[in-house]
This record gives sequence, structure tokens and C-alpha cells, in this order.
Amino acid sequence: GPQYIQEMLILWSTGLRSSDTLTLHVPRTKHKDGAFAVAAPREWNSLPAEIRSINTLDLFKQRLKTYYFNLAYD
Repeated sequence: GPQYIQEMLILWSTGLRSSDTLTLHVPRTKHKDGAFAVAAPREWNSLPAEIRSINTLDLFKQRLKTYYFNLAYD
């Protein structure tokens, strides 16, 4: 992605084995706002680890669509 977006997203390591699941740091804020720098990492971290660990864009999009479809209709 563009550099300015990359600067807003910081990989977060917990020091545990689960750190291999590519979690992002969610910045602390006084307000519950919808700013991209807060909302994007929060949404990313809420995805299952098996989706976050996919390394091809087409497969990621396919599994993400299926995941959200199942959330909406199950």
C-alpha cells in the first residue's frame, strides 16, 4: 500500500507463539472514533488467524468474503 498508510499500521508482537498471526498495534485514543489508524488495526486483529496468515491476495479476498458472508447469514 501507499507509504502514508504503511506508516499508520504497526506490526505488534506479544512475544508468544501467537505473534506469528500478524497482529497490528491499536493506538490508544480518548475518543471512540472511526479514524483509519484505530479502526483498521482493530478490524484486522478481529479476523481469525487463518485468514490473517494468508499470503496471496486472491486467496485472502476469497476467504475474507466467505468469512463476512458467514457472519452475516449464519
